[in-house]
Amino acid sequence: MKRRTFVAGKIVATGILAFMLVACGAANENSETKVTNGKVIGDSSYPSVVQIYAAVEGKPGTCTGTFVSKTKMITAGHCVESLDSSDPKLYVLGKRVENGEEKYFAKVKAVSFKRHPKYDISLGVSRYDVTIVTFPADSASGFSTPASKSPSVGQKLTIVGYGANVLTGVPGGRVNGS
Repeated sequence: MKRRTFVAGKIVATGILAFMLVACGAANENSETKVTNGKVIGDSSYPSVVQIYAAVEGKPGTCTGTFVSKTKMITAGHCVESLDSSDPKLYVLGKRVENGEEKYFAKVKAVSFKRHPKYDISLGVSRYDVTIVTFPADSASGFSTPASKSPSVGQKLTIVGYGANVLTGVPGGRVNGS
């Protein structure tokens, strides 16, 4: 049991860093941290990073998730707000081209999730705004190994995620901001 706690702690620490640096579309727009000068990248560039869709009270919402194993994904706690943790209406989105148009579809449904025990929606995007989501076996087309230590001051990072460009209103698309 101690080994599992240690691994989960490393995953949570990595997620906290990621979510302190970038937030999905539901985040507070007054946040001081923004990704600027990002660029759209190919879907195969970072296969562990996926777009997820949450169906909450008839309102759709999208967020970014990162697979850290074949079945475990890390995402923001607010991305699963109001969902049932034992039967979440949370899906990894797939994309296909039909008649020259990109179409999104629910590729795989989550099995369950567990939010950080100190998560509180009233805190907004905080160090506790993190969730581990479980998917069926072999759901991930790739996964990222969590960082073994915190980045150093001045170290370059690559942040990859889905979101909307607030300035131009362009929805969706995987963006890389280095």
